[in-house]
Amino acid sequence: MKRISAVIAEDCNESRDILKQFLEMDSDLDIIGEANNGEELLELLFNRRPMVAFVDIDMPKMTGFDAVAMASKISPQLQVILITGHKDYAIKAFEINATDFLVKPIERSRLLVSLQRIKENAKKARISEVQEKKDKIILKSEKSIFMIPYQDIICIERIGRKSEVWTKERKIDTVENFTELMSNLPNRFFQTHRSFIVNLDYLYKITKSGDTNIGYLKHIDKTIHISKNKIMELQKYHENI
Repeated sequence: MKRISAVIAEDCNESRDILKQFLEMDSDLDIIGEANNGEELLELLFNRRPMVAFVDIDMPKMTGFDAVAMASKISPQLQVILITGHKDYAIKAFEINATDFLVKPIERSRLLVSLQRIKENAKKARISEVQEKKDKIILKSEKSIFMIPYQDIICIERIGRKSEVWTKERKIDTVENFTELMSNLPNRFFQTHRSFIVNLDYLYKITKSGDTNIGYLKHIDKTIHISKNKIMELQKYHENI
C-alpha cells in the first residue's frame, strides 16, 4: 500500500511533538512537513501536496478554520483532521467538511479511529482512480456472470450472505459479498445502512420514518433505509463527490 503523506500544523511544540510521536507509530503514514501557524500550513500544502493535514484550530496569524478554507482551493482532495481544546467547534468542523475532529488532550485510541477513516478514504480514492479507467463491474449469480456498467447500478441490498443488485432494467441476485462489493465501488456509491448501498445519482428524496429514514430512488419502485447517524455523513459525503 502506498504510504499516506501528512503534515502537522500546531503552534504548541509540546502538542506537536506528542502528535508526531503517535503518528510515527503508524507505518502507513509519512510525515512530510510541520507548520507553526496557518500561513506556514498553506505554504506546505502548496509546495508538498500532502494527502492529509492535522490542523490545530487556534493558531496565530491564521486560524485553522481559515487555513482549511483556503487549503480546499489549493488541494480539494485534502483530508483534514481538526484539533482543538474546545468541543464547541465540532459542528463547525463538519460544516467545512473536515474528515474528523479531535479534542485535546488527544487519546491514542481516538486517534487510531481517525487514522482508520483516513485510510479508508484513501483506499476509496485509489479505487475510484482505477475504476475511472474501467466502467463495468463483474457480478456472479449462481448460474450466470453479468458485466454491469457502474452508472447503471441504482442500489444494492444485503440479503443474508448474498446481495441484490438493482439496475434500471433488472434485479440481479448475486453471490457477491455485500462488504466486498462496497469496498470496490466508485465514490458515488454510499452505504446508507448496514443492509443498503445507494448510487447517489439516483437518490432523489429522503423522508423520516420513526427512528430511521426512507430514501426514494429514480427509475425503480423500491425504497432504501438510511440510518439516523448516516444523515449528516451523507450530506457531507454528497458535497465531496
